[in-house]
Amino acid sequence: MRIPKKLVIEDGAYAMDGGSISLQVWDSDGNEHNIVLWQHMFTEQSNPNKIPGRLYFDKILIPVREKMESQILAAIREARLDTVNLESEEVKDRLELNPGVIVGDDIKEYMSKIDEGPRAALAHLARQLIEYVESADYIELARMLN
Repeated sequence: MRIPKKLVIEDGAYAMDGGSISLQVWDSDGNEHNIVLWQHMFTEQSNPNKIPGRLYFDKILIPVREKMESQILAAIREARLDTVNLESEEVKDRLELNPGVIVGDDIKEYMSKIDEGPRAALAHLARQLIEYVESADYIELARMLN
């Protein structure tokens, strides 16, 4: 598998499943890709294709601390954020949340980035994904679940 050197991040999401982060990206050839960091709060493995706390590129599990992982992180770091499709009123309405209880600082921080706009939210998701994959917690969880 070849990891593109240049990416454009067009969309992303932070799931309320324990912290899954997904990024919808495009490479310079116009191919769409998905980068997902599965949640790391609940370590039970109910699906072998969604290992908690692990990084996937187009549904392929990325080996920890190997070349592909560093290529993906480098591409995300250098990626251009393209929020044109996220600026529509329809998308803004979808992102509008009703007041409610927010549990956890991570969710509170993400919601504040949404309030700042799509570009801030996408940048936040990319940063959070990179920070977790580079952390000691990422390595420890991968060891624990092997």
